[in-house]
Amino acid sequence: MLTDTASDNPITPPLRRSRRPAPQARLPIVFQPRVLAIAAGLAAALWLGLMGYDAWRNSFAQLQVRGPDGEKLAGVHVEFFSNDQSSTGTSPPKRIGEYHAESADVTVGTDLVPGNALIRVKASGFGATYGLMEAGQPALPVKLGKPLSRRGRVVAGTNSGSVPIEGASVQAFGGGARGVLLEEVLTDADGVFTLTEISDTVPFLTYRVFARGYGLYEKEEHGSIDQLDSFSLAPTRPVVGRVIAPEGYDPTGLELRIFRLPGAIAKVGEDGSFRFDNLPPSPMRCTIVAPTLPKNLTFRKCVVRAGDDDVELSVHRAGRLRGFAIDRESRKAIAGTKVFHEHGPNGIQVVTCDRHGQFELARVPQGSVRITADVLVRVLELDNGRPKRVRRVRQGSVDVETNEAEVIDEIVVPID
Repeated sequence: MLTDTASDNPITPPLRRSRRPAPQARLPIVFQPRVLAIAAGLAAALWLGLMGYDAWRNSFAQLQVRGPDGEKLAGVHVEFFSNDQSSTGTSPPKRIGEYHAESADVTVGTDLVPGNALIRVKASGFGATYGLMEAGQPALPVKLGKPLSRRGRVVAGTNSGSVPIEGASVQAFGGGARGVLLEEVLTDADGVFTLTEISDTVPFLTYRVFARGYGLYEKEEHGSIDQLDSFSLAPTRPVVGRVIAPEGYDPTGLELRIFRLPGAIAKVGEDGSFRFDNLPPSPMRCTIVAPTLPKNLTFRKCVVRAGDDDVELSVHRAGRLRGFAIDRESRKAIAGTKVFHEHGPNGIQVVTCDRHGQFELARVPQGSVRITADVLVRVLELDNGRPKRVRRVRQGSVDVETNEAEVIDEIVVPID
């Protein structure tokens, strides 16, 4: 008879066997500050090591000088120049220094290559060439060849023919009009000049010619041409004027240049006077710039033509304009817009709007100033019935009246 009472020999079910392994007990995660501190220290050391390597790598620049057949050259001489490719940059570029090495592999510090620098390279028995050295980059390879004699003639074009110009200065640049001056010579009584120091490996040369009473002449030729066509200069007249400076500023020695015309330079005298001798003949118009003028000073756009003899460049304290570039229809700000005015020591003053469409424009002269804004956009247009994205420039402007050294906020430039 079956009852609910327990028996002395209970019946137990058989064990069930499974191929799945029994679950393992999970260990609790233990916070170990020492391990984390060591890992953080190793990461910091690695980061500092990489930063230190970059700093070390950017502290020098390297150059490898080779001959026509790849041979290493001895007695290498390198000259270093500032690399200013702006529209107001000095040409020839300003000299930083020089370095003479017996080895063909040259390493110099940032005192000679402050980030980057133009170089003129030569070696005994070889012609000069040019290059651009950059700190932190692989060694720059430079190939020197034998000097190639290049001969030409400078003349004045007249109705009755060509007249040779004696004493004209002929400059040969490598790397373009704002590149490295490789050689400079004067013409003889027949207007003839001969260049003898430039390597035959230079691919192109830019020739610039000065002669008193003639406009500056510039031409690019292939470097392999040894017999050049005559350089014909056009007669011109000087531009004479004076700088009117504010109280407390002496403009003596200030270097005036011409916007986007490298090589045209005039120095301001003790009486404030200046003279340009080699500007292109009239009616070409030129804009005077003065990039070394102190940052708190400016002047209105000064446009001249050959023959102007009463030019006044009035320097005064600069103002500032702050505002927004917006869409004319939606009234929303447009980030990345270029805002500029065409006055001041650099010929043009440009800033880029931030992500809020806001700008701050400096070197603003007194008087009426036109502020222009433009932005490059991509728009969808139909091309033979098919949609195509093209680039378009949207632009707008506004005229602002300013006083000397005035700061004006909330300028709004609507863009069409």
